[in-house]
Order: sequence, then structure tokens, then C-alpha cells
Amino acid sequence: MTPFRFGVSIGKAESRAEWVDKARKLEDLGYSTLTVPDHLTDLLAPIPALVSAAAATKRLRLGTNVLTSTPSLPWSPASPDRENSAGRPLRRSSTRGW
Repeated sequence: MTPFRFGVSIGKAESRAEWVDKARKLEDLGYSTLTVPDHLTDLLAPIPALVSAAAATKRLRLGTNVLTSTPSLPWSPASPDRENSAGRPLRRSSTRGW
């Protein structure tokens, strides 16, 4: 039987350092997944936030909620940083919307 996993969706942090601290704390607390929402307000940009979280953690599964932008555009900046995430893929939602 697959173990039960817990995930969190976070969209705000005052700085990169605070964001990285949040991601590390989630991992230390045993959470398995961190997702970032996308919205037309003052939330974090999902792809740079996930790339930062990937570089700062070792086990968290990372992904987005629904993206409001064109799906192909935000993913190109994440490609070069895949080696920083120890091979973990960044997962995105399969729908668009707001």
C-alpha cells in the first residue's frame, strides 16, 4: 500500500530567503509536495519559485496549480535548472485558467 502523503500550496513570501526557508521547513516536517499557484495578483511567479525550491530541497515533489499564462512560455526558464533539482521533474497542471 502506498503511504499517505501531504502537500502544501504556498503563493507568498517576502523574499527569496523566506521562500527557501519555507520549502526547507516543509521538507523537514515530512511534507511530500509543494505547489505554487499562479494568479494575476501579487503572488510569487511559479516557475522561478519552484526552481528555487528545487535547488534548496532534496525530496519535495514540486508543481504548479492552474497556470494563467501560456503553458509553453513559463517552462523554458526551468529547463536549465533541472540539474539543481537532482533530476526531480517540475510538475505542472494540465489545464489553464484563472
